[in-house]
Amino acid sequence: MKRFARLGIVVGISCIFVFVVQFGLRTAMMKLFDTTAPFQEGTYIGSVNVSGMGREQAQQNVQKQVDAWLASSNIQITYQEATVSVPATAFVFDVPGSIASAKQKMRTPLIVTVDSKQLIASLQFSQEVVAAINQEVLQKALQQASANLARDKTFVATEFLQKESIHRVVAQSEIKAIDKYRDELGLWLTEYETLTLEPGHELSLQELVKEKLSLTDSALSVIATLMNEAALSTNLEVRKRSISLQLPAYAEAGTEARIEKDKADFILYNPNKTPYTMRFQLTNSSMSLSIEGLPFAYIYMPYTERTDVAKTKIVQVMTPAKHDAVTARREGSDGLFVKVYRDVYRDGAFIKREQVAEDRYLPVSQVKHALVMPKLPSETTSQTAVVPTPPTTEAPVTPPNTSASVVPALSE
Repeated sequence: MKRFARLGIVVGISCIFVFVVQFGLRTAMMKLFDTTAPFQEGTYIGSVNVSGMGREQAQQNVQKQVDAWLASSNIQITYQEATVSVPATAFVFDVPGSIASAKQKMRTPLIVTVDSKQLIASLQFSQEVVAAINQEVLQKALQQASANLARDKTFVATEFLQKESIHRVVAQSEIKAIDKYRDELGLWLTEYETLTLEPGHELSLQELVKEKLSLTDSALSVIATLMNEAALSTNLEVRKRSISLQLPAYAEAGTEARIEKDKADFILYNPNKTPYTMRFQLTNSSMSLSIEGLPFAYIYMPYTERTDVAKTKIVQVMTPAKHDAVTARREGSDGLFVKVYRDVYRDGAFIKREQVAEDRYLPVSQVKHALVMPKLPSETTSQTAVVPTPPTTEAPVTPPNTSASVVPALSE
């Protein structure tokens, strides 16, 4: 009997224990997942305050805010000079799941995923740049912003790049006719073999050498021209530039940048999010420049349109003589009108053409001395002026051109 009594006591205690455990667990689960009890004060789902709301009402309210976000959100990604928008359809919200996981008196992020295919399609940068972006880290950053319904958010793609893998030479230039400036250019290299142009900063060539180097305007003009020519293949902005009246022998049409102490400067600006390094090199026959850094969002190719302006011919009649000998006093040269453009490409596809400069070089009139009035061919009469001039009269000298944009009118 004692044995059955003990067994009955054990069974009874076990039943009581099971009942208590089940009742307690049920009560706890009901409190945790009660769909009728309102959310307590200080409860947020994403940025939506659901305090005092039941779960059904909270879900409706959160869905309304999500729909409004999808209709008006402005999530952007920038890379150097390019900015793209991530489409709202790339964000997929799980509102019911967010409500179910909400915790009382806490801020619970919305459950959201980012469609990787739509994200990659929206990155309208070069394939090289897109391939270097850490997609997983970028998606997590986008999820965090959208989970809190941040309406306006801009991400900088360079923060998600594996920078070392794509850091390279992005532009180059070279000038060959440098013999007369070689010593000065060598002096430049002793101080400025490399120059770093920081993001959002500009570089003034006059200010750079003001305290450190004493170079002639001509030597500095060679360096400025080298920098300007390389910049044409980038998105670096030339903020100040001047040209001469006639194109120097060392410069190609559309590339010249003239320096004149305290008057004409060359200023270059970096609009990008990362620095670029200019590296100079001097050889026996030329001086070259390479610009190194991250590749740009687009490919830039310089394009020029040039129009030659014919020189005029002037014949100065000297004191009368018995023969009609004509001697050349100045051969003169044709003028030049140049429009400089940048053609912009993305992965080989042409996007646009933008004009960056317009240069005018004046013609130099040809001057001849004639001892008697020469007989001119009828077809050249309109191009030749016959001017009675005393033997001692000199041809006028034109002052230097101090601006690429303000130039005297071309001689006809």
